[in-house]
Amino acid sequence: MLFKYIVSLPKSIYLNFRKLPLRQAVMLPILIYRTKLRHISGDIVIDSDKMKIGLVKIGFGETQTTDIHRERTVIDIRGKVVFRGGCKFGTGSRISVDEDASAEFGSNFNATAQLKLICKKSMTFGKDNLLSWNCLLMDSDQHHIFDKENGEKINDDRPIKIGDNVWIGCDTTILKGTEITDNVIVGAESVVIGKHNESFVAIAGNPAKIVKRNITWTE
Repeated sequence: MLFKYIVSLPKSIYLNFRKLPLRQAVMLPILIYRTKLRHISGDIVIDSDKMKIGLVKIGFGETQTTDIHRERTVIDIRGKVVFRGGCKFGTGSRISVDEDASAEFGSNFNATAQLKLICKKSMTFGKDNLLSWNCLLMDSDQHHIFDKENGEKINDDRPIKIGDNVWIGCDTTILKGTEITDNVIVGAESVVIGKHNESFVAIAGNPAKIVKRNITWTE
């Protein structure tokens, strides 16, 4: 891990001093490893009382499904990203936040590897969230759909909201307009849409629905 920290320093220094206030930048709260900075014209905000080196780690961490020597993370931030505490984005992740869009991450956010996050409107994550590998989150359909009669666009972008203490299984897709409350487990390979307002449940399937109640994944 020390080797990774050392290798990450040049690009990490560049990103911190370009995007953060000087009083924060000197602490190097953001460390990036094997990460391409495709676009960073947007705003990066760290709103945390626990400022330290590597508070936010991007490109660190791997699973049995990844090859850290061949994969790299890609960051494209044209809108606003807010970190409320410690966050980690694992190897091979793709983070895209468009202009006029915002993504907010609560403390102890952990995407293990290969996260694909496409934010064109708004995504909000609470604290203590765990996302397994190869999850896809989109608050947009990526293409417009029009009413044939009047030509009006009928598929507007809609925010995604994830509460506290949510575990999302591998290969899960979370689509626009999804809301997941606190203390929920999402089964692997699920497709999640709509509002899920019941806590201490597991949801799974396509579309995801409650499959078990009165459970928790943390003690």
